[in-house]
Amino acid sequence: MKKTRWLAIIAASLLITGCGNDDDDSNNNTDTGADVGPDVEPDADEPDVDEPDANEPDTDTDEPDADTGPLPCEHVWDEIPHTEPADLSTPNGIDPSSELTAGTAMGGRVLQGQHFFDGLYADCRVGDFVLTNEHIRICIADERPVSHLLFTGGHVVDMEPVDSPGNDAIIAILPSTELLSATGDLVELIRDGSDGGATVVRVEGIDVTTRAVANVVGQLLTPKKLEFITEYRLNPGSTALEVVTWVRGAEGSRRTAVLSDLVLSGDTSIPYWENLGFVAPEEDETFSIFSQFAPNRSYAVYAEGMENISLDLGGYDVPVTGLQFEKGIICPDEEAVFQRYYAVGNGDLPSLHQQLEEVADYTNISQDFHVTGMSGVETPRFAVNDSNGNTISFIQLDNGDTNSMVPEGDFQLVSIDWQADPVSVTFPTDGAIEIAAPPLGRLSINVTEDELPLSARIDVEGPVTETHFAMNGNAEIYLPPGSYEVTVLRGEEYSAQSETVEITEGMEASFDATLIREMDTFGWVSGDMHQHSTPSVDSVIALTDRAAANITTGLDFLSPTDHDSLGDFRTALDTIDGADEILLFQGIETSPIYGHFNMFPFEYDRQLPAHGAPPLSVREDNEMARTVEMVPFLDLVQADIDAGARILQMNHPRGTQGLFNYAEYDPISGPEETIPSKWYDDFDSVEIINDIGEICEVTRDWFGLLSRGYRITGVGNSDTHYLTNASGYPRNYLYIGENGEDEADLDEDAIVSAIQEMNVSVSGGLFITYQDYLPGDVVSIDSGETFSLHTLIQSPSWIAAEEIVVFVNGVETDRITLTESSEELVDFDDALSFGLTEDSYIVLFAWSSTRGTLEHRNQPISFINPIFVDIDGDGWTPPGVTDETGEHFIPEVTGFDFCD
Repeated sequence: MKKTRWLAIIAASLLITGCGNDDDDSNNNTDTGADVGPDVEPDADEPDVDEPDANEPDTDTDEPDADTGPLPCEHVWDEIPHTEPADLSTPNGIDPSSELTAGTAMGGRVLQGQHFFDGLYADCRVGDFVLTNEHIRICIADERPVSHLLFTGGHVVDMEPVDSPGNDAIIAILPSTELLSATGDLVELIRDGSDGGATVVRVEGIDVTTRAVANVVGQLLTPKKLEFITEYRLNPGSTALEVVTWVRGAEGSRRTAVLSDLVLSGDTSIPYWENLGFVAPEEDETFSIFSQFAPNRSYAVYAEGMENISLDLGGYDVPVTGLQFEKGIICPDEEAVFQRYYAVGNGDLPSLHQQLEEVADYTNISQDFHVTGMSGVETPRFAVNDSNGNTISFIQLDNGDTNSMVPEGDFQLVSIDWQADPVSVTFPTDGAIEIAAPPLGRLSINVTEDELPLSARIDVEGPVTETHFAMNGNAEIYLPPGSYEVTVLRGEEYSAQSETVEITEGMEASFDATLIREMDTFGWVSGDMHQHSTPSVDSVIALTDRAAANITTGLDFLSPTDHDSLGDFRTALDTIDGADEILLFQGIETSPIYGHFNMFPFEYDRQLPAHGAPPLSVREDNEMARTVEMVPFLDLVQADIDAGARILQMNHPRGTQGLFNYAEYDPISGPEETIPSKWYDDFDSVEIINDIGEICEVTRDWFGLLSRGYRITGVGNSDTHYLTNASGYPRNYLYIGENGEDEADLDEDAIVSAIQEMNVSVSGGLFITYQDYLPGDVVSIDSGETFSLHTLIQSPSWIAAEEIVVFVNGVETDRITLTESSEELVDFDDALSFGLTEDSYIVLFAWSSTRGTLEHRNQPISFINPIFVDIDGDGWTPPGVTDETGEHFIPEVTGFDFCD
């Protein structure tokens, strides 16, 4: 197999096959997992992807070559003694909630009901270990995995300064040998500090393929059969965590090893290599600190002479960093050892330097700073660059007025949060260094409906183009001076209001908007059932922003579906005071290399691996990794009552990783002619609208299933990974009853029932309903009777339908060109008549070739799920896909400019 193909497979597996090229400026809302990714289906003349090419050397072997003799023992390893275990004060150590005695350290297991680390990304659970002294608090996971990227725990998952808790942003730091992670098969507290000394957690394990790789391609990387022992040591008075790892070959064998850490930084953090900058350094460049900066929280790994491990991920920005400490041969009965320190700060590098002063010599000096002017940023951040443009420090100014430790000399301050020219400074300077905020003005937004506050989205276009959220009707936006077109909107059910606003430096402008509900959706609720945020490795959108995006576009329920993991959206909603504005109907997207599915509902649970998402791979015999094949995996999930998943949604079926392509499904030959091991048809819904360019092909696929009697609900979703691809375009309207606008009627059961009964109308700006029936209904008529279907199509004032396309049994039977209605909010209100001679199903599409002026200029496209018409009341019989002559009669779907 070609090397480039192997790199593509590794890249895809590390990305959980979820990454792609969702284009901010296009109308393509395809799952980034569906648009881009290697086609790794083995060719007939190529070996299976899990086997190395016979013509390529096995680079993982460490056995001596017969011609060259045994591998020499070239490396002389340092010697660091292991910690001698001591008796614990209790079997669980010292209760982490106990009052700490000054000058001591204590360690203990988290007991039921205790909660220490706060924040949307905190992971510490009951059963994990907390190490604390007067300066720092650390959580080390027990044997259970936390992340969906790893098989076990046994590593740091949370860190915080004792005097400023919260804001946890770290995912994990763990020992590794390059991309092979060290497991935590045994995690135990061996000293709890009750003797006045250090508290220590010891972890034992071996090297295995990361679950990130195994989820997709199984045991792609061959373990080197190394045994790892890691001690996490916190001494009294220490401001950093000492971490020591010993490595030996299993059974005394000779092994080569790259001794390293994998740092899973998370999408909320900015990685930084000290004195080298924010771009990963080249090979052979060494550094002493690797840092990551998140809002009001920073982390560091410190060791002399570290090197960066280059992870070639095909150009994708995945938040994983490899840090190499040592490299060499481990001889029989020899232990390699590497030592480093972990520190946590308040969002900048100087606070990390202060924490590391006991192990490193820093000559920084004290300097006062003061920000003048209207800034709009509570804690402005600056890179400190030397004369060569190298970033040698990173500072954060709390409330714009602070003291920070900085290097001595002449530098430039480069703003991270503002678009501003660099500021030349000299450290030290008497008094405070004055930093002028860039020229900004403030725009105050107030949005109401019937004189009550209304959450809405704010689109700003001018010298800068931005999207903001006015939660509870209010927003303050800081903008450079200039003229702006400001649009206030709340999705397709409401009017929109635009106004030209002039922004002047140092002054405040205001915009009071009143929105009107224009669309009658009584009895229906809406949701976008495919969206991504930071738990997905291919999305950087914060949980709070994703929640706000759903509320401000007028959706009734929030359905996050991150790749193989769940985020804490209940806390996110509480954080933005939005829990009363939207129902949480949480799901996950299971993401093998082929066949992506969303599953609903799932409940976030901090105690469970991946917070409750089912795993795609398993370890066999506690060593080798094996991918769980798609069909048995989905069978297990469907049968697992504890998982709670009652809706299985097939995503982007014609995308690169779509099931229809993978299983070679053809709508005429049907499921019977697919590849059995790759086909799964026990799903409840299928995405008809995801990538707009695939709608026509997927619609025909759907007709092939409906014609065979499959009651599979068609849905449409944004699959958004960004904020520029708006949540809620398209959206699914679900009928939940005449009292549907009563909050008590909207719950998980109502959503599940509506999807299962096909009571769904999919709207990309145009809302299609029937006056006498619901989509999914079976209607009986007498033979020869004309079936009348009174249809209503609504749209907001800023968009309109141009054409209705009618399909009967998968065949287009009519196109109706629409003229402007006497009521501008109603595009069509009339009966459609059908003279049917056999049992039939009817599907309607409505669309416009003119893109909307709002909603990010998306093209209006909508459809409604079928009405089933039973002739003579003898039960509905599917029409099949061929007529009496055997000719195929489900033609290709054409006549839509986005497909043609």
